[in-house]
Amino acid sequence: MKNFLSKLAVPLLVIIATLLVIYYAKGYRINFLDNTVVQTGILHLETEPNRANYWLSEDFTGRTPRIISSIPAGEYTLDIWLDEYHGIKYDIEIFAQRSTPLSVFLFKKEPVKEIIEEIEEVVTTVHIDNSTNSALILTEKEEDQTQKDYEILKYQANTRFWQLGNNPSALFTFSIDINSEIEDLSVSTNGKNIILSITNQLEEIDTQEDEILPPGKHLISLDTQTVLADISDITEEKMKWSHDGETLVWKDEQGINKLNLKEPNLPTLVYTPLENTEILHYDSYTNGEIYVLLKAEDSPYVSLSRVSEDLEKTSLIEKIYYQNEERFLENWKEKETISYQTFTNSPQSTLFVGQPKEFLISKESQKIIFKTQFAAYMYDIAEDKYILINPYETEILDFSPNGEKLAFLSLENEKLGFFRFEKEIGNYSTKLGGGYTTDYINKEDCSDFIWHQNSQNIYYTCEGSLYVTDIKADSNINIVREFGEKILLEGKDKVTTLVENDNVLNIIEFTIN
Repeated sequence: MKNFLSKLAVPLLVIIATLLVIYYAKGYRINFLDNTVVQTGILHLETEPNRANYWLSEDFTGRTPRIISSIPAGEYTLDIWLDEYHGIKYDIEIFAQRSTPLSVFLFKKEPVKEIIEEIEEVVTTVHIDNSTNSALILTEKEEDQTQKDYEILKYQANTRFWQLGNNPSALFTFSIDINSEIEDLSVSTNGKNIILSITNQLEEIDTQEDEILPPGKHLISLDTQTVLADISDITEEKMKWSHDGETLVWKDEQGINKLNLKEPNLPTLVYTPLENTEILHYDSYTNGEIYVLLKAEDSPYVSLSRVSEDLEKTSLIEKIYYQNEERFLENWKEKETISYQTFTNSPQSTLFVGQPKEFLISKESQKIIFKTQFAAYMYDIAEDKYILINPYETEILDFSPNGEKLAFLSLENEKLGFFRFEKEIGNYSTKLGGGYTTDYINKEDCSDFIWHQNSQNIYYTCEGSLYVTDIKADSNINIVREFGEKILLEGKDKVTTLVENDNVLNIIEFTIN
């Protein structure tokens, strides 16, 4: 019998050891203090810069980067700090048998300031493009008895050593009559074309010289440094550039018109609404496509249509039903966060409150944002579902660089908010939905809201100071007290501002990480 038991003991020990290894690998641990089995998870923590201190609990403290294993599942407060940097605190949840990744960007308490450039005779900064890290600047070079000479410069931030040439560089030089004035200068979204509006109070002026631009509205290519067309006959003030900067669109009594910059002398009427139908909003994106939001008289819904480059009309969303009373949003307003809840759109089931009046399309993520006088909503084209983004009047800011989130201003309660509509790949802890990161954001005092490249931080300026908010930590840090109003990003670790003072433009760079 003893022999039999001894022979049986070895296989049993092997089985028990194997089970212990399996359960250990799955995150189970024995708490010998109270003889209980607990489930654990992993925190994969990285910071930039690394070697930052972290404290999760008495048992879990150290320096980054670190993969912290065997953490009992549950909710924790994570503190991170590093000398000469702003500390930050996160409320995180560790999930059993899962790894929770967290990447943290830290900001210097005293950013390094450097004046990069001083440009004299500056009239104004006319355009900043953070996608290309560049700014367009209008300067008045000379003035004599007959004419005023101007130059449009391009400042390229974060240039590489192989990018030879002047910085800033001259893009376009022009002159106007001494009695003329620049009324407006509009830059296309891609920064390659402008509309220059020139006025003159005199009844007759001598514009025989070719280099002098006469009064009127001129369409100009900065790439080729040529005047493409005189578009003074287009008197509609509500002209807008397409999102790719290659088309102009506007509305008149007949309908919606467009001007393709490849054929600037051939404006085209592309959409005429049916009788008793109102055009609520319109916009143009890539490839000359135009989208139109329409409402028929006495109709309980609006519709969204698309007009292709060859003028083929397609109904994108045939009917968007909506409620007319704000009281349907009361339950949403009582919550501190915005849950991810989809709904279909029909007369019986719609949660849409207010008539849609504007839209913003992200063709990359297949999402459409609608604004009403009461709230903001998202339509998922692939899923044919609607989602509430914010239960207050909203100003849409921008999609994050990774295309997973949306930043917005909640105007009624003066807050900066975000909404996540896609899961982070490999991050089980990601929660869909949104919330508010910063209170008391006054649109009159604060501006220039821009996503950081990591899609986690949002920069903005308030009364000349630069702030950053971390959407995961619900933090708000004043990183530069005397900054300016205009942000130009230079990679991850630098931010540039352009400050105009007495016709001199200072380009100032701050190293913030």
